[in-house]
Amino acid sequence: MPMTGRHPWLYLLPLAAVTSLTACGERDESRSVGQQVDSALERGREVARDVRQGGSEAAQDAKSAVMGAASQAREGASRAGGQMDDTQVTSRVKAVLAADRELQGVRIDVETSQGVVTLSGQVPTLAAKTRAGELAGNVKEARSVRNEITVAAR
Repeated sequence: MPMTGRHPWLYLLPLAAVTSLTACGERDESRSVGQQVDSALERGREVARDVRQGGSEAAQDAKSAVMGAASQAREGASRAGGQMDDTQVTSRVKAVLAADRELQGVRIDVETSQGVVTLSGQVPTLAAKTRAGELAGNVKEARSVRNEITVAAR
């Protein structure tokens, strides 16, 4: 991958975000898998903001970092006994929403209780609200989705 532009080191930040979750095989026992994924997502968002002018290749790297964090959450849940708890379902839904191009820059809050995912927040269009609900519903561990997102008045 060519490293051109003003900030070639930004290409390495998504890799660092994922690597921090698995550094040398060590686990951060003080934080849940969901908290680790949330942290990686936030770092991915910061990288995405920093590289918006750097082109689509850097944005794709950030998306890969987010998806890698979600994959690690799934793997961690499998090792922990199979079925994901609510925190892990929330993390997976957040990862899927953060990785979607149509929802970039939109803040959607996600809560899960007994497998029922509740989405809230405000989006600019009805299509964005519908898209968020569909993506959350596609997370197989989500039993159902309550889409309480509001559409901003124009």
